[in-house]
Amino acid sequence: MLNDEKHLLAIDLGSNAMRAARAIFDEASDLEVIENYRFALRLGEDVFDSGKISSKKIDLTEDAFKHLYEIIEEFQISKIRAVATSALRNATNRKELIQLIKKKYNLELELIDGIKEAKLIYQGINALLNLNQGQSLLIDIGGGSTEITITKEGQVIYSKSFKCGTVRLIQLNSLKEYKHVSQQLSQQIKNDLKKLNIPAKFDLCVGTGGNLRRMGKLRNTFFQRSHLKIKQTELSAIYNEVSKFSIDQRIKLLSMRKDRADVIAPAMSLIEELMILFDIHELMLPQVGLKEGLLIDMLPSSPRYLYL
Repeated sequence: MLNDEKHLLAIDLGSNAMRAARAIFDEASDLEVIENYRFALRLGEDVFDSGKISSKKIDLTEDAFKHLYEIIEEFQISKIRAVATSALRNATNRKELIQLIKKKYNLELELIDGIKEAKLIYQGINALLNLNQGQSLLIDIGGGSTEITITKEGQVIYSKSFKCGTVRLIQLNSLKEYKHVSQQLSQQIKNDLKKLNIPAKFDLCVGTGGNLRRMGKLRNTFFQRSHLKIKQTELSAIYNEVSKFSIDQRIKLLSMRKDRADVIAPAMSLIEELMILFDIHELMLPQVGLKEGLLIDMLPSSPRYLYL
């Protein structure tokens, strides 16, 4: 590593998985993500059912942090930030895990609320897309929550976190129930905007999170088109097909991990509802999210370019 480069590591402990990004920030103010890491922990599976993280999941999380600690040592990374979202926020034994990670690896695990989460996601998107003109809708679907942000001329005018993530949704029993919950969330947003006098018309619509990235890949699989966006008609057609598949078929035929195969249907149900409600014809799917926003938040100034 050159002397004028700073090595950073951003860690996002989510409800479905833990993700991390290793990046370099140089003197030219360019930020480049060198490597991404993912650990399928699914903490929300325990928390949204029993209210606490099981000892087995605590052990898995510790193992994941051990792996990251080895990376920190190998690359001598001194600038590190780790945040946790919905699952850990709701866990009654969250202090136990936070203290364990601090004691074993000297890493501070920061609990952030939904508004802070949305702000970090916004920073990641804004580094890639121009949010300074018109009105934009940003949708991030996680395992435990969904963050909705609306910007106008680059300023956030609405931001809200809803307890409606995919790991919560798979506790329901049918596609009909997914749709019902999705409709309820959509109606809540519609009511909020009406009260705030915010027109539900958008010049740019952006979707982030692992499920949205997968929808882009499915677009490429089914239609051989770019994975960086998806049209409403394409999403509805893909959802109609994928919802007929069993979990095993999604894994084998669509090359999905098991922890993606079971949550993709409720995620598509939610996105379809939002696209229909707000008459969104096309959703942009940039390859950024919370961890990229976290990297930017760690810097003394905004990067000129973000390279992924």
